[in-house]
Amino acid sequence: MKGKLNRFDHLPSELIFLIVSYIDTKRYTELNKRTRSSIKSFTKHIRFSKGKDGFDEEKIIHIIRKNPAVQSINISNQPEISPQGFQILLNTCSVLRNLTCKFTRWSSVDALPPTLLNLSLTCDIVNDELRHLVSKESNLRVLSLCRCTKIDNEGLEYLARSVYMGSLTKLDLSHCAIADKGIMALCEADHLRELNLWNTKVTDKGLEALCEALFELECLILKECHHITDWGIEHVSRNMHWLRALDLMGCDITDASLQALSKGCPFLQWIELTKCASISDLGVRHLSDRCHYLQHLCLSFCENITDQSLHFISKGCPRLSFLDLSCCQQITDDGLYSLGRGCSMLKELKIIYCVHVTDAGIEKLIVGCPYLKFLDLFHCRRLTDATLTNISQHCQFLSKIDIRHCNNISALAVERFRASFPSLQIDYPKPDSHRSPNPTPIITN
Repeated sequence: MKGKLNRFDHLPSELIFLIVSYIDTKRYTELNKRTRSSIKSFTKHIRFSKGKDGFDEEKIIHIIRKNPAVQSINISNQPEISPQGFQILLNTCSVLRNLTCKFTRWSSVDALPPTLLNLSLTCDIVNDELRHLVSKESNLRVLSLCRCTKIDNEGLEYLARSVYMGSLTKLDLSHCAIADKGIMALCEADHLRELNLWNTKVTDKGLEALCEALFELECLILKECHHITDWGIEHVSRNMHWLRALDLMGCDITDASLQALSKGCPFLQWIELTKCASISDLGVRHLSDRCHYLQHLCLSFCENITDQSLHFISKGCPRLSFLDLSCCQQITDDGLYSLGRGCSMLKELKIIYCVHVTDAGIEKLIVGCPYLKFLDLFHCRRLTDATLTNISQHCQFLSKIDIRHCNNISALAVERFRASFPSLQIDYPKPDSHRSPNPTPIITN
């Protein structure tokens, strides 16, 4: 095979696997080295994409049997496989490490492959079937029960009493029907380093118990846990001194939480504060005063944030590479000046609906932030063609820009800009589609 026939990248993965499954040993050895290398690379990781009617079980089993050395399988987009077919899959793949599926009948499974380290379930598994799953000997390090909405406190107690707790380092319980009782059962899982409790019913009380037991946790997701307040975050700061990543999106916290985190979690690198409406410049000042390792900061929809916050960030967060200020409508050019002076490592910036930002602010920003790769200027309506001119002169690493609903940027300027940077992804509507997006956030003039 020569030229393009050596490359499989442009084909759907399941088609590649189906083709490969019909190549016998003799024909395989006749292929050139480059082709064999490409096939070997693809057949280590099999992901069956979602089709109109799915990929029938017979073909899935056929492909698996022809690729017993596969290390990663994702069949979550397919109809649930039968117990017999699932057992064949497990028995065939002798070096399987990662499995993503929607299988629910774990009482019919004899054993898990000893090599399996990562299991992700995307289904309505019930507590009793989870009990059967966790009763099997396993070396699992990562378990995801994301959106397994029928798993509640009882199911989590089964998990907590299982041998899994001695080896799991990452656990995803997002959108499960669990509350403090189930959370407290996790207190024996002292090997955990990452825990996702997104959209669960955990309260400050459950978080307190968790913090005192899992003090070596490095990543904690509390996104949309609406019962978490400053009191709970105070316990995070007192106990989880090695925390690197924290998601508090939608939590009922104030600047007091950021003050506590700055004292107790100085190694924070990643923090999400979207829709924490009570956060102000004072909280950002506390954070930037001590959390000098911060690389990712999201303040979108924090309406009290002003240019003063960006001044604090520029002074205290020199490693910052990602900043989201979407809908922080008090941000002006002065704030971007500050970022340009102190955050030279910035690679991604979102200033969606920052309606007071002008060409002058963008110019000062990009001169001081030469490594920008992604710039989201959606609905920055004061920007003009001059912004594209400045970007073309200073942003040599830019790979994507969003200038939708920047109504003062002309279509002609965009076309010239596109011609100068053909590989750059530009989100921009057709000239006749300049309309306010629907629905729109509340915008104040």
